[in-house]
Amino acid sequence: LQHSYFQQNSATAHTTLDTIAFLREFFDDRLISLHTQIEPRSLCLTVIDYFVFPYLKNSIFRTLINNLQEFQQRIVEECATIMTEMLQ
Repeated sequence: LQHSYFQQNSATAHTTLDTIAFLREFFDDRLISLHTQIEPRSLCLTVIDYFVFPYLKNSIFRTLINNLQEFQQRIVEECATIMTEMLQ
């Protein structure tokens, strides 16, 4: 997770100073929320954020995953199904 980003949904309870401070301890500048460097719905977000991640999530979790190895394999397989035309 050290290379992961975390995106808040901007609900009031999720954006209190205490909550943001807690999340910054772990995610540092990789936190996407109100009052952070990258605001929710930022123009910095790309097709990856709005298409690829939801597409992969829906595809990968369509059926039960039994272990980490299977999870990793599904990610690789589903990424291979994404065609260039889908990203335009």
